[in-house]
Amino acid sequence: MKLLIVEDEKHIRQGIVDMLLLEGFDVYEADSVAQALNQLHHESMDAVLCDHHLPDGESFDVLLALSGEHPIPLIMMTAFGNRELVSKAFAAGV
Repeated sequence: MKLLIVEDEKHIRQGIVDMLLLEGFDVYEADSVAQALNQLHHESMDAVLCDHHLPDGESFDVLLALSGEHPIPLIMMTAFGNRELVSKAFAAGV
């Protein structure tokens, strides 16, 4: 299974990547919305794990791009959970 990890904080991204590699996943990395969209344009993924707050946008920007031709699951990661964000995420299909 191919997973794309989108996280701008390198140490957090690396920890997630290392854990998933140990579990046998094929893991790709991105540190921004732009880099994630570029990866998704060039490589078919089975799922995306995406930090909500990124330097050039939000996880919803990645989700909108995924909802087009090739929808794939997106798991949003955030340390800033609140009811409004959860409601918005569910409404968007996260």
